[in-house]
Amino acid sequence: MALALALASPSLEVVGVTIVMDNHSDVHLLAANAAKVMALCGRRDIPIYVGAEHPLAEEYHGHSGIHVHGQNGLGGTELDMTDAIVPSSEMTAAEYLVHATAGGDISLIALGPLTNVALAIQADPEFAARIPVFSLMGGTVDGVGNASPSGEANFINDPEAAAIVFDAPFPAVIMAGLNATRQVPLSDSFRAAIKATGSPVADFAHAASAGYIAALAEWNALSYVHDSTAVMALVRPDIFTSKLVAVRVETKGEITRGTSVADFSGIHWPGARKNVHVLMTVDTQAYYDHYVARIATYAAHS
Repeated sequence: MALALALASPSLEVVGVTIVMDNHSDVHLLAANAAKVMALCGRRDIPIYVGAEHPLAEEYHGHSGIHVHGQNGLGGTELDMTDAIVPSSEMTAAEYLVHATAGGDISLIALGPLTNVALAIQADPEFAARIPVFSLMGGTVDGVGNASPSGEANFINDPEAAAIVFDAPFPAVIMAGLNATRQVPLSDSFRAAIKATGSPVADFAHAASAGYIAALAEWNALSYVHDSTAVMALVRPDIFTSKLVAVRVETKGEITRGTSVADFSGIHWPGARKNVHVLMTVDTQAYYDHYVARIATYAAHS
């Protein structure tokens, strides 16, 4: 859903897609999924680069993500796109990030664990400084997690990578954490409005999200529009409020590993860079309306 929104947003030009483990351990399957979704959206010209298969400091442990997103990573929905893009083998995802941003003026959106981004930072110390805007879905600042009592799944699936990213000198980071994304429920009415726009993209979003909702319901958990919020923050910043703070990620805590912590007072970490715009509130109806309007543009090309 996030990729479909990005591709349908005139204010964005998607120049490349990188793949990281998270909702499945098979990054090649995830790359194929991304290729199918982009082909469904009518974009077969954007390169895809396969990235990290496991976190920086431990083995892959995101198996609950496979349950949530299905064995095929698409909520059990099948996409038969025989002319989908073939992922490039010329560079790894981290190598591509360094290469693509060498000239500057390329923003970054991250929707999973930050492993590829951390690897790019380690490979090129100047990488972070030349990214004008970095919008990510991950973490939370309200202390209510979804993969632990206080931690969000993307950060917990690679805490070391998240810590490296938040310590890096990005000029501006937009953090779409659970505290913000939980203000956008993946409601039946929202899904129905998407489907009513009438295109294969809309049908897919409706069908795939059904599997996601059903999987979370088994855990008595509600579903929200998480990843798309990192995209929406770039295309409709006017529907959000945010606070500029310093954020750090815990890597050592026995029960808080992967938890993101924001210093809202500004007094606890003297000298810390306040470069994270933490999304705080969302105009939910405006979010729904804009998403549906952008997805409706696919119907004209069906």
